[in-house]
Parts: sequence; structure tokens; C-alpha cells
Amino acid sequence: MDLPTPFLSEATYLCLLPIILYFIHLIYMQIYKKVPKDTKAAALHENAALTRKWKIAALLLSALYIIMSSATEVLKGYGFESLYHTTAGYLLKLLLIAAGFLSCYFLICRLLKGFSFQPVSQFRKIGSTPIYLVMIPIALLSFFCIAGCYPGIVSSDSANSWSGVMGGYYDDWHPITYLYILKVIQKLFGLPYPIIIFQAVLWIVINQYALSLLEKHAPYRHVDTSYLIINLLMICSYRALGNLEKDTLWNLSVFLFSLCIFDFIKRKKAFPWYKSGLMLLSAWMTATIRHAGDAIVLITLFFLFLYTRNQKKKKQDKSQIFILVIMLSVLIVKFLLVNLLGFIILKAEPNEPYVKYSIPMSMIGAIAVKEQPADKELAVMETIMPLEKWQEYYDKYYADGISRSYGGIGETIYKLNDPDVGKDILKLNLIFLFQYPKTYLTAYFDMTSIVWEMGTPADGYEWMPISIYASALELHPELSDFYIRRNISTTFQETIVGLSDKIPIWSSICWRGGFALFTFLLSTFLLIRKKRGEEVLSLLPAFLLAVVLFLANPSQDPRYINSYQMLLCFFLLYAVYIQRAPAE
Repeated sequence: MDLPTPFLSEATYLCLLPIILYFIHLIYMQIYKKVPKDTKAAALHENAALTRKWKIAALLLSALYIIMSSATEVLKGYGFESLYHTTAGYLLKLLLIAAGFLSCYFLICRLLKGFSFQPVSQFRKIGSTPIYLVMIPIALLSFFCIAGCYPGIVSSDSANSWSGVMGGYYDDWHPITYLYILKVIQKLFGLPYPIIIFQAVLWIVINQYALSLLEKHAPYRHVDTSYLIINLLMICSYRALGNLEKDTLWNLSVFLFSLCIFDFIKRKKAFPWYKSGLMLLSAWMTATIRHAGDAIVLITLFFLFLYTRNQKKKKQDKSQIFILVIMLSVLIVKFLLVNLLGFIILKAEPNEPYVKYSIPMSMIGAIAVKEQPADKELAVMETIMPLEKWQEYYDKYYADGISRSYGGIGETIYKLNDPDVGKDILKLNLIFLFQYPKTYLTAYFDMTSIVWEMGTPADGYEWMPISIYASALELHPELSDFYIRRNISTTFQETIVGLSDKIPIWSSICWRGGFALFTFLLSTFLLIRKKRGEEVLSLLPAFLLAVVLFLANPSQDPRYINSYQMLLCFFLLYAVYIQRAPAE
């Protein structure tokens, strides 16, 4: 088997990770004890004993880590089969999982006990400017990467959108807001590169904003350097800047929106006008550039509104009114851009009703492949297509083949436009869930693997995140000017990004959602432990995105979860470095 990482499954390396980190921690502790007290960057809270509930929380998080790292793949024993398929081999695998679990537990307990970091007056800046010194490599790498992407990396979705807008055709397959942005860029520039430049500039500005929040609320030694190191490790974020995708703009807006929520919660007085503007802009972008974005924004703002109601009267000031204004503005902007501009003025085509049945269709396909449905259920399935077709079109990682007109199923999918047929599909899913729970849930978590699973599946499935999509232009001769002008930056990106997809652990952090999602959960526990539970509200957009993707994830494309990697750096550092809130 051609494994995505050398020798072993990615899950094996992920089980090894906490073991390695724990041993590094033990060695560091021995060295740390010999460092003079006045030169130490941090002090351990040696006497901060954990109560039973926090030990249980650490156990649950450790178990979750093992599950999300797909320890079952370790038990299958990919790589070194001659050793693993023996009694001693199975014992070795069980020992690895147990050691990974315990090491993870000890590390989480250490984090929950906390540290006392050495404060600094301010982060290092460029001379007398407000720009942080660590922004230099971030900015240089950002512009270096987009220099190798002229006039913009175009996927099949991007090519179809750009070509359709050129011909005056609009539909709701991609949000109208994004399509109209493409139309404006076409009119003004002819090529999409200004969007690429805007994405890079926005990325730089957001990172500057994130560092300013860390300096204000977690001003401890080495935080800025740590931010730089983690940020640069997330090479996927830099690689995405060159993509002409709605997802890149949307992921950036989620990053900015989450930071604005955090800043709003931490404020000690009314928001200044420029921060209010950033919050409005990020809310509008998040709500309109990708489907279901409005639900994420409105739910987050609703909980933020409830939080402000519980604050002291003095701090409430005009917060509730401000939040209500943003919520109302989101609804108005969505109506103006989508309903009025999109469907009335531009006469955009609404999506076919069948679109919402992606996951349900895929789950029935899984049952068709792995089980033998009863005659009654089989009769319902065959009202759409024969059993062998269900089996042929099913792909456990890619729903579009069995749920889109451009997939193998073709125009047969239009049968689901009938509401009664759609209801039958949903009822059949419920029946199969109870009849074949193991098969159904396994297929469900396979389909949503990119959201929660840390490592690339051991069967070697990969979405090819390093592709520059040149093949997408072959079907669009009118876009011949869109082929990438290759240079040293292009080669650099293909090499480095290609390595990031193959090096164990790094590939999981860069291209999968599981590691970041686990980090958000860990950060949540750390903040609650430090009496800062309200700050978890700023992570709510990320958690809501996970819910949306669990309901309607069509494929394993990393662009869906790229906002996770963007958010990880800020929230992990803040949750680890910040001190316990003082008692009021």
C-alpha cells in the first residue's frame, strides 16, 4: 500500500506525538530546575492540584485525542506487517495506544495546572511604528507566495464561476455575493489577480490585529516569537492566498470575525469606530460569501447578546444595541445582495432542491455497498435507481458522485426535486441508522473525515492540496490567459507544500481539521479552568462551522477547514499563556 506518510499510518505517528512531547517535557524539566530563577521565562504552578472533575476532563480529552487520531488504524497495522501481524505485534500496538493516551493525559494535566510566564512591557516592533517585528517574515512570505500564483490559481469551481459571470449567467451554486465580486473585478481589471492581492493584504492586516490583541491581553515573553513559528508552520494558509476561491475570502473573514468577537468581549469601554467597522465588515463577509455563513454569524451574535445581558450594568453601556444593529445589518445586507441584487436584478437561478440531500444519498449508497437492505427499503431505493447503480456511484469520501447531476448519477438526481421523494430518502436514512448503526455511522464519519480526523485515512485517500488546478482550464478555452506564470515562487510552493503533505504530523496539522478542532476543545477547557469561559464565545464560529460541515460536507477538500489553521495559532497561545482571572 502506498501510504501518504513513510513506513507507518499517520495515526501511528499521532499516537507517538504525545509520548515524544512528554519525554521532551521531562527532559526540559530537569534542565529547567538548574536555570537561575531570575532568568526563567516561566514558573510552574507546582502546587496547583487538580480536582477530580478536572482530572476527569483531562481523561476525556485524552480519550478524544486517541479517537480523533484514529487509533483503530494503528490496530490494523499498516507498515511493518511482518512484525505487526503477530501476537507480540498486537501487544506492541496496544501498548503504543495506551502510552499515547497516558502521555496525552499527563500533558493536559500539566497545561490545566498552568504556568506563570514572565511579562513584557510590549512586543518587539519595527522602530517607533506600531507594526510588530514578526510581521516582516509574515508579510514577505505572503507576497512571495502570491507572486508565484499570477493571475490566480483557478479550480474547476472558480473557472466555472468566472466563465459563467463573463457570460452574464448567475446561479446560487456559489453565493451571489462572491459572483458579483468576480463581476466587478472582471469589469475593472479583466483578470482576478486583484482579489489575490487583497487576500494577501487582508491576511497581513488580520495577523497584525491578532498580535495586537495578544500584546494587550497576553503580554508575556516569547509570545510574539511563538506566534510567528506556529503561523509559518501553517503553510496551507499561505498556499490558499493564491486561490481564486470563495473559501479563501470566507476563511479570512471567519478569522477576522472571531478576533473581533474576542476583542469585543475583552473591551473595557465602548468599541472605537474602526473596530466597529472591522466587526461589521467581517460579519457581512462571513454571512454572505459562503452558504450557511449567515447562520454562523447570527447564532454567534445571539449568544454574544445573551452574554452582554449578564454583564454588570456599567459594562453593558450600548453593547446590546450595537449587537442588535450588527444582526439587523447582516439580515439587510443578505437581503440586498442575495435576494434583491441576485435573484431579482441579476435573475440568478436558485439551486435545485436535490442539493440538500448530499449526505443522505451518500449514506444510502454505503448501505447498498455493505449491507443487504430488506425488500421494503430496497423498493424505496429503486424508485430512484437500481441497487447496482447505488453501489457504483458511492464513494465514501466524495458525495458529489452520487448526489450531483454532474456526478455519475447524472439527471437521475432530479427525482429528488420531488418533495415526497426527498422525504422518503430522509426516512430511509433514519431506518438504516437503527438497522445498521455501525455501517451507517462509519460511513458518516468517513464522509466527514476532513472535519474531525487528524491523520490522512490509512487507505491513502488524498485530496491533492498541492495541485495548481491547471486541468480546470482545459474545459474553458476562453480562460487561456489564466494559466499560472511559473517562477521560483511556484516551484518553492510546490516543493514545500508537497513536503508538508508527506511529513508525518505536519501533514495532519496543515491539511486536516482534526488537530485544530482538538486544539480548540483543549483551549476551551483551559479558558474555563482559568475562569475565562466567556472568551470561548470567540471560538463559537469555528465550532458552528464544524456543525455545518458535519451536516453537509461533500468532499475532503482542505479549503473547507482552512479557517481552523488560521485560528489555531492565536487561540492556542492565548489559552496557554493567559493567567487565571483574578477573583472579583
